[in-house]
This record gives sequence, structure tokens and C-alpha cells, in this order.
Amino acid sequence: MPKTFKTDNYFFSLLIIFILTMTILVLSLSVYKQKDVVNDKNFLEQNQAALVKIGRDLTINELEQIVTDIKYLNTSPLFLGYVNNGMDKNSVENEWEAFSDSKMKYDQLRYLDDQGNELMRINYNNGNPEKVPEKLLQNKKDRYYFTETIKLGPGEIYMSKFDLNIEGNSIEQPEKPMIRFGLPVFDKDNVKTGVFVANYLGEKIKQKFLNLTDGTAGSIQLINKDSYWLIGPDKAKEWGFMYPEREDYTFKNLFPSEWERISKEKKGHF
Repeated sequence: MPKTFKTDNYFFSLLIIFILTMTILVLSLSVYKQKDVVNDKNFLEQNQAALVKIGRDLTINELEQIVTDIKYLNTSPLFLGYVNNGMDKNSVENEWEAFSDSKMKYDQLRYLDDQGNELMRINYNNGNPEKVPEKLLQNKKDRYYFTETIKLGPGEIYMSKFDLNIEGNSIEQPEKPMIRFGLPVFDKDNVKTGVFVANYLGEKIKQKFLNLTDGTAGSIQLINKDSYWLIGPDKAKEWGFMYPEREDYTFKNLFPSEWERISKEKKGHF
């Protein structure tokens, strides 16, 4: 009997040790796992914040390049010679054709007089730039990019909202995102003769945004000041301000408290 009692005590002690060991092991794993989750969360936050910063810097850099481009075209000797003397229009069009072909991001390059009449226009034409014959040039006096640009002074630049191109009275299909840039044109006597307008192909910057998140967790979304998606998780809900049936598809309607905070703060993350 005493021998059996000792054996029972031995196995009971082993059981206690086993339970304590397993408890410590489980607690250690739980702490390690919790620490791992916190580290993953911190890494994800840092990664997403970095993506947003890259997207912001990318946008600013692209806009700065566009401004440099249009300032160059607006002040090139060939163009100024045409503005001041009305001569050598063909040389200007050739320069613009070559420029359009080289940059591959301007749907149209145009010079309009102070009444909104197109005097010259280069169409990118899906990678085959061509000058538009004089008989096909149009009057654009009522288009917002002309009325806004013609009011500007020397050195000022107009940038339109980011929207979709309109052909006639309907949205061009397939969709063609566009940003229009305009500069007033002055002759040698500082008389405003008209405006220079460049239509930037917004798909270029959209694709750069999408490339940022290729192979990474999460996604980049681009939202305008009215909380409409320009790049979003659902393509069918993009450009809601241009489609009547999508007008309620806004970030504000889906995430009201988040949008209130975003719209009030200039930068940050949460």
C-alpha cells in the first residue's frame, strides 16, 4: 500500500508539472502572438502611410512636369514668332507634333485666339499625333477652360478639375479621364492674344496610382474634394459626379464620420 501511494504521488506531481508547463507555454505563445499582431499592425500602418505619401509625391511631381511642359511650349521661339508675326505656323505645328509624340500624355495641344477660335490644334490620336486641318478647327468660347484661362494674367496657369472627356453632349467611351491646363498668351507688346490649352491624359496618373499597390496589401483610392471616387474599389462607382445614376456613390455617404475628419485635416492617418 505505501508503495502504491508513492506511485500515485509521483504521477500526480508529473501531472501538475505538465499542466504548469503547458500553461506557461500557452501564455508565452499568446504573448508572442499578440506581440506579432501588434508588429504586423504597425508594419501595415507604416506601409500604407508610405504608399499614400508616394502617391502624393507622384502626383505633385507629375503636375510640376506638366507645368514645365506647357510653359516651354508657350514660350518657345517658334510659337512666339507665330504670335508676334503670324508667320511659320507650320513649323509650330511640327514642333507640337514631335512634342506630343515624345511625351505621349497630351490628348490635345491648342492655341485659341481671344474670341475662342482654335488657330491650331494637335491631336494625339492614340499615339499617332496629327495636326488638325484649318477647316476642322472650332470655336470654344463657351467652354469653361477657355473662359477661365482668358481671364488670367501673365504667369498664371489654369488647371481644370479631373473629369471625363465629353464628345458632343455625351461622355466619350471608353472613358477618357482628363485634366486641362491653360495659359494666357501675350505678344511682344504685352497684349493678350488668346490662350494655350493642353489636355492631359489622366489615365496616365491613374495607372501610376494603381501600380503603387500592385502586389501589396490594401489599395490606393483617389477621391476629389466632393468625395467622389476617381479611383476606387468599385469601378462602377467611379466618376459619380458625371453620371446621374451614380450621384449618390460618394465616400461621404459610405463613410460619413471618416469623411468629416478627412475633409477637415490637411494630412495624417487614422
